[in-house]
Amino acid sequence: MSSDGSTQTADATSARCLLCSIGCPVRATRAGPDHYIPDYVPHAGYVGLCGRGSVLVELADHPERLLEARQGEEAVETAEAAAGIAEALRGGSSPAIIVDGNTDIDTLAAVGRFAADVGARWSVYVPPADAGLVHGLDASETYFIGPEKLADADAMLVIGNVFATHPVASHWIFKARATHRQMPLLLIGDPATATAKFATRLYQPRLGVGEAARAVAAIRTGRTDALADAGVLAGWKEPLASAKKPAIVVGAEMGYADARALGVEVAALAPGVRATVCPLTAYGGAWGALRTAAASGAICPVELFSNPPDVLLVIGADLESAMGTKALPAACELLYVGPMPNRLSGRASLVVPAAFSFETAGRTLLGPDRPIQFEPLMAPPAGVPTVREILRMAGAPAGVTADVSAPCSGPEMPAAGKAEPGEGICLALATDPIHFDDGSLTHLASWPQSVRARPVLLMARSDAEAAGVGDAQAAVIDGPGGSVTVEVVVSEAHRAGQARASAAFAEVRNVFGWAWNGAKPGTPVRVTVRTSARRCCRLCAASAATRRAWRCVRRARCSATSAGWWRGASSVAGDAGRARGRARSGCWPWRWWVTRSPSATCARTGWSAVWIRGAWRCARRGRCGLRRPKRSRRKD
Repeated sequence: MSSDGSTQTADATSARCLLCSIGCPVRATRAGPDHYIPDYVPHAGYVGLCGRGSVLVELADHPERLLEARQGEEAVETAEAAAGIAEALRGGSSPAIIVDGNTDIDTLAAVGRFAADVGARWSVYVPPADAGLVHGLDASETYFIGPEKLADADAMLVIGNVFATHPVASHWIFKARATHRQMPLLLIGDPATATAKFATRLYQPRLGVGEAARAVAAIRTGRTDALADAGVLAGWKEPLASAKKPAIVVGAEMGYADARALGVEVAALAPGVRATVCPLTAYGGAWGALRTAAASGAICPVELFSNPPDVLLVIGADLESAMGTKALPAACELLYVGPMPNRLSGRASLVVPAAFSFETAGRTLLGPDRPIQFEPLMAPPAGVPTVREILRMAGAPAGVTADVSAPCSGPEMPAAGKAEPGEGICLALATDPIHFDDGSLTHLASWPQSVRARPVLLMARSDAEAAGVGDAQAAVIDGPGGSVTVEVVVSEAHRAGQARASAAFAEVRNVFGWAWNGAKPGTPVRVTVRTSARRCCRLCAASAATRRAWRCVRRARCSATSAGWWRGASSVAGDAGRARGRARSGCWPWRWWVTRSPSATCARTGWSAVWIRGAWRCARRGRCGLRRPKRSRRKD
């Protein structure tokens, strides 16, 4: 599906993927009747999209897409529904509008004008970490660059798991490493990440508000008294100061207060080492959305929900998945405008379908001094209007444009309140490399759902042993907001007493119990981890059910006995335990016929061994083999 760089360039196409601040160009190619696939367009020497960007075309033609307006259980005309929105907002005593920040800036300005006409408060939703990072950096005198310019750097400080949150950015980082073989890559982040594999120096901060910012301050000032294991940061400033083109790559994954403090410290460090700053946000349009909100009189979500509205219009965002159930008003009339159904649209009294942001032309700001103008990737389905068309049907004036020339530092979110008391380890969210942000959009696509069907919990081995769980096993997290079942990933290098869970699952976010008068969205909380009563497959960690044997419900040919050993699908105890089964991709690492002997074990790992292509191999590691016996046991 790759494009020819000589005939198609980023300048020749105007469609952009806004599922992160890279803003990769993308186009759709016809692959059959009513069948389109994403095509790749060269972009600053890179040809391709990440997995998240590849699902855009599938979402445009998704079978669950909203195609008609609905009031209660009855279908209504779109124009009638738009007029009903304006009437409901004008009739409320405290109406409010909140719109998804990954919308073009002119549409956001039109929403602000419409809110003023109907007498409603309005706000823009972007992930709290994005909002804090923008507000901490935007008003500074820092010299900002786009990710394409990272290829020219000869020293780099990376904050966060950039290779997972923004996979395409890793291309230019690798290009810089290829040009400067001895380039120092300093990382402030978790050790069990893709970015940590390539770091020359690593520091893992504790999970707490402002810990990453204090680490950056320690690099700038040399004072490391308030940090755990702060001696690791000694001498980090010299490689940056001595480089000719140092760069700081910063992304934020936690709450608003932590990200804002991090942005302020990065802005203070950069001039001292003559470094450029490349800020990376989860929302591609976060920078433009926040500048538009500041210029158009929007308020922050905390202020909007602290005084709960009686009528709430939500445009495009799935607030229940993003903020958790406790952060939303329990009793108010909900109106929803958006392209796909979600947890919030099911509660709405009036639902109006709308086009995706990539199905309409518009403008946005990927970062400071990075404005782009994009055209539609595909046309929306017949009869589905854009958000601006719905606003015009509701009586909003046409021709409203946004001014994003002025930096912003607000509307600022108030300081985080005190979290509810809890016991156990400190838990924070981790950006999922498969899903986009809270997962409400990409969980409807086939590839992200098949690759990451359930959340993952990354924790230290000592914490896992204390909780009685092992690697690739199911566990239950109990937090202030409820419980969730996750798959455990054990890391030897992870700091004890803290863990991270996949951010792209609403049930995980509900565990945090975020509230506007307590722990704000994105803030870590204390949770406990316990074993799950549900049986799980030893090989693929999917749930198992008993039907004459413990069998994996993910793959019919994969079975896990109650003891945890793998048995073939054709038999559980037949032929003296030499059960045979056809291995399938995704649950068993090989696709050949295998035979298991109860007496053969791997000398290195102690796991059972299987006979594969003329050698005994460990069932856990395909490259680990035992001595070949005299008589072949392979099935011919």
